[in-house]
Amino acid sequence: MIQAQFTIPMKELSPSIIEKIKDLLNGNGEDVEVVISVRTKSYSRQYKETPEEYFAKLEESIAQYERGEVVSFTLEEFKDFIKK
Repeated sequence: MIQAQFTIPMKELSPSIIEKIKDLLNGNGEDVEVVISVRTKSYSRQYKETPEEYFAKLEESIAQYERGEVVSFTLEEFKDFIKK
């Protein structure tokens, strides 16, 4: 299983894109979690995390994977999704 991150410019965020994401996630049949974070476009290295912070994030991602907190789909399903 994989974990995906989508970056969507604010001007492209619309109800239809949210519905597409919901459709993709609903097909999974499992409980899913959607996390939305907002950042300014000038995010390039404004925040430099420490090695400890980096490894804590990495360990949390691994724990999420082990708990089954992931969404998975085939390459064909992904291609179909982005065509919509």
